[in-house]
Amino acid sequence: MATPAQQQGDQHQPRLQKVMVAVDESECSRHALEWALRNLAPTLAPPLLVLTVQPHFPLGYVSAASFGAPLGTVPPVAPELIRSMQEQQRELTQELLDKARAICAEHGSRF
Repeated sequence: MATPAQQQGDQHQPRLQKVMVAVDESECSRHALEWALRNLAPTLAPPLLVLTVQPHFPLGYVSAASFGAPLGTVPPVAPELIRSMQEQQRELTQELLDKARAICAEHGSRF
């Protein structure tokens, strides 16, 4: 498949200022990142911006559901549980960004 510059026939196309690709755990986001690296490489101005979002956990709801609490009652959430869930999410996010960084390195790009 031709790159945007090849499709236009203009090898003097201006460089893109910034390109951002959102990634998550899905194959689709990996393909989107690889597509951007393959097809936009001639016009990328480094660094490529890679975005991922950490989900917000409604901790009161999670703990109430896990203890079988009746609707409308929410037991207090232990601070240790909150810290543990946040740390686990940070680790998952870092693993995701490390994978994206490795894909970028394979294509000779950085973020």
